[in-house]
Amino acid sequence: MSVNLHQLDQIQDYDQAIAALEEFVEELVIEFVASIEAQTYLQAHPIMDEYVGSWIDHLLYFGYAYESVTLPQMTMSNVKVIVTQIFPNKVSLLDPTEADTAIPELMAFWQFLKREYQHPQAHKIIKFLKQLQPKFARIMNDPSNFGIAKSFLMSGMAGGFDMTTEEGITKFQQQQNSELTTTNTSANLPSITGLFSDLAVAGGEILSPADQTELEQMLQELATEVLGRVIN
Repeated sequence: MSVNLHQLDQIQDYDQAIAALEEFVEELVIEFVASIEAQTYLQAHPIMDEYVGSWIDHLLYFGYAYESVTLPQMTMSNVKVIVTQIFPNKVSLLDPTEADTAIPELMAFWQFLKREYQHPQAHKIIKFLKQLQPKFARIMNDPSNFGIAKSFLMSGMAGGFDMTTEEGITKFQQQQNSELTTTNTSANLPSITGLFSDLAVAGGEILSPADQTELEQMLQELATEVLGRVIN
């Protein structure tokens, strides 16, 4: 046991905490990967060898950013909201079967926390995750659970466009602009971030101020994620 689970609790400034969260997750995942729980998980899901920790990252980020809860204070109720509401709303999958790895990774993670850190809520959380596992993939891939940004991304992917690459996004934009041209709309291609900005403005015409703020935040996060994947 070497990672201080309470380090984010000691940071009052939100932006500083978000910045520190990335390093915190990285350190915790490194320790988790060396554990017997992680090794058992990876034996069952070897395809996740290079991506182990991605669902843990989502859990801890959304927990702090949207539920205002850090890992030591996380309860079964928090995990339920994050996994059954926020994940389907915001996390986009390149392949629907990616959802099959989420609950096994999170269960292994909480088993690790129970053994190594004696997390007081681990038992209840593990029990909940076991009950959720048969239903999670269906929840995760149900379009009625998608947020606006995820719906946009998934619509492009469903049309055969790889929305995680600049080429795929450009082709998707070209198709959309081609369709708009038939109604005398400009066919100039916007930039990646410009496209997301246009969506936010359009959303403002039909959404409440609170929903508009959330939409802008989601689109900014999505644009950052897509650009990061293109650059890397």
